Amino acid sequence: MLMLYRYLVPPPQGFFGSERALADHVLGRLAAHFLIEREVEGRYPDGRTVRIDAVLRPRDPSGWFDVEPVFGIEFKLPDKINSVGEFGAQIAQASDYAHCTFDGYGRLTIFLCPSPVSDLLTQADRKVGSMVRTLEETCKVLAETDAFLGLSRTAEAIEAQAREWERRDRERLAAIEAGARAEGYKSALDREKERVREKAVFAAHLLGQLGVGELMPHTSDGWVLLRSGERVWSEKGGPRRSMGTLRPKVGNR
Repeated sequence: MLMLYRYLVPPPQGFFGSERALADHVLGRLAAHFLIEREVEGRYPDGRTVRIDAVLRPRDPSGWFDVEPVFGIEFKLPDKINSVGEFGAQIAQASDYAHCTFDGYGRLTIFLCPSPVSDLLTQADRKVGSMVRTLEETCKVLAETDAFLGLSRTAEAIEAQAREWERRDRERLAAIEAGARAEGYKSALDREKERVREKAVFAAHLLGQLGVGELMPHTSDGWVLLRSGERVWSEKGGPRRSMGTLRPKVGNR
């Protein structure tokens, strides 16, 4: 979690019209590395049926801790989560899935995509972005995000979005700076960075304890699987055997 700001912000919200479209895009990217089965059925401990968006198995399991590594992915468009209650419900659903038994696989660690942690980073980035970025820098970030996601927008459309972000942030800048200094921080940027670091680290570790991981895009390493904020696998670096088993833990941690 030391490199929080190297994860792509904003996450894929607003770029896809449905969770199915988001899943198609991300799984298409991961298909070179994993065997993928979609819409896998399972059961809760009480017998009720459930279905997870996808179950993935590495095409090359060497380098992983488990002999037959396997995990599940659940997709959820962030712009459909409009309250703290819905945010918590998303995490609770994924945690519940970690206790389910899925046909042919048993219990699975579940990775959320996009990660709820990336939404925290997005909120902070939008609050403090205008303090450190020029309009040109903001346009560059948006263009890089489009390129990473394989999307195409005109330079005019990107600049229009950047100007809107700049206008909105500038209106709040003076009040934010004054409040931060009154609290003893050097600047509002320092305060927001510290706050988002604390929130993101706590959220990532809480997710990990609940048997839930994250699937996030990284500026240089591509898509990354994280558990408790630590990398399990990345497109560029592959698996990290030292992260141990992917199987959900029960009891003492």
